[in-house]
Amino acid sequence: MSNLVVIENTVVRQDVFGRYCLNDLHRAAVAQGKATESQRPSGFFKSKGTRKIAKSLGNNALKTMHGGVESGIWVVPELGCVP
Repeated sequence: MSNLVVIENTVVRQDVFGRYCLNDLHRAAVAQGKATESQRPSGFFKSKGTRKIAKSLGNNALKTMHGGVESGIWVVPELGCVP
């Protein structure tokens, strides 16, 4: 992890590749009333369009980490997930 971004008192982690933790962004949006629990990050990638864009951006465009301190879905800003 290299940088921390804070949105309305919610820390949004960024990794060394410049990807943001989509789970953190979702948590911040829910806290602001701009998203619901049903709009979880896992649902974002069920869209064929989203997967196609991520694939076109290359291997480092997204990373899913299961377990540990850095668990979550990590995405590059080009996926349109960063405010």
